[in-house]
Amino acid sequence: MVYSNNTPDIIAILKDEYKDLFIKFKSIDYRGLISLFIVQVSSNELLSNYWDKISGSIAAYYQPYLSNDFEKWNIYIMYISTIKVDQHLKYKIENDRFSSRKIVIDQFNKEVNDLTIEDLVIDHITNKDLPLRTVQRGKIKGDYTSSSPIWNLLSKTSLKRGNGRRAEADVLLQAISTKLGK
Repeated sequence: MVYSNNTPDIIAILKDEYKDLFIKFKSIDYRGLISLFIVQVSSNELLSNYWDKISGSIAAYYQPYLSNDFEKWNIYIMYISTIKVDQHLKYKIENDRFSSRKIVIDQFNKEVNDLTIEDLVIDHITNKDLPLRTVQRGKIKGDYTSSSPIWNLLSKTSLKRGNGRRAEADVLLQAISTKLGK
């Protein structure tokens, strides 16, 4: 991440404030710079006590120093736990919209390193693992034909928006009603 000269070292601030947590920062170049904070917690209690404070610290000491709106609106905090996180707590964290997007990953039993972080980013942020297929549009191979009396009326008409077109539409609607016997 390119910081301005007056940007505080957010990781030093977070590590000083939350000594009992593993905290890592990664800057991802993906159509602009995305900031990712990884916070590893060992219990629901730690997660419950700290998630909101960490989010607030990032909002106060980091977000204002980012150089553009894309960077300010693309801050992610991943809370990683080896245990099952309480469903209510997980929902509360992930649905909090203040300052950053929050992702809770529970029952994560891998070492947190650059490779696992890259996998988590692909799975939860960039979705680069999704197979995309290209749809080829071809030319229509023929004209639609029908012996329907309504189609015969519609195929002879070219309705467009504009003044005076309402009368044309009314005439067409009357003709269709007549053909349908209504």
